[in-house]
Amino acid sequence: MSDPRRPACPSSTVDLWDDAVLADPFPAFAELRSAGPVVWLERHGAAALPRFAEVQAALADWRRFSSARGVGVDDQMNAMLGESVIASDPPVHDAYRKLLVEQLSPTALAGDAPRIEALAGRSAPDVAERRGSFDAVADLARPYSLGVVADLLGLPPQRRAHYPGLAERGL
Repeated sequence: MSDPRRPACPSSTVDLWDDAVLADPFPAFAELRSAGPVVWLERHGAAALPRFAEVQAALADWRRFSSARGVGVDDQMNAMLGESVIASDPPVHDAYRKLLVEQLSPTALAGDAPRIEALAGRSAPDVAERRGSFDAVADLARPYSLGVVADLLGLPPQRRAHYPGLAERGL
């Protein structure tokens, strides 16, 4: 039985969450871009926009490409996000974004700058000492950015074990 959500477009069996694709996504991305501007992902029952121009156009057209019903391919995650900055359309999205911009502006963060800079100063040497070599994104940028956001949110250290996975699923 065909999926009623499936648009008339090329399809692909690429599994974007396969371990091999996650380890090196660029060949899969190239395959999807070469397939067309819209590609049906058979494994996930969802359409993908693999090219920059189409993504940019979709992000600018919230009436046709709504985020209010969710932004992921996982119904459970969409339900968990509820009405949030990432899963909403204007004017609700605009109200959330205004609050975030006010809280995350350089002026608003000025008082947190020493703590943020101290974390950066500790992170790089710590990673280099532990491993000798490292993956700049996985070992440094990801934990650093998640740590900064967790600090800004006031998430206590003892409650952070599941935070990286939840943050990634939410974004």
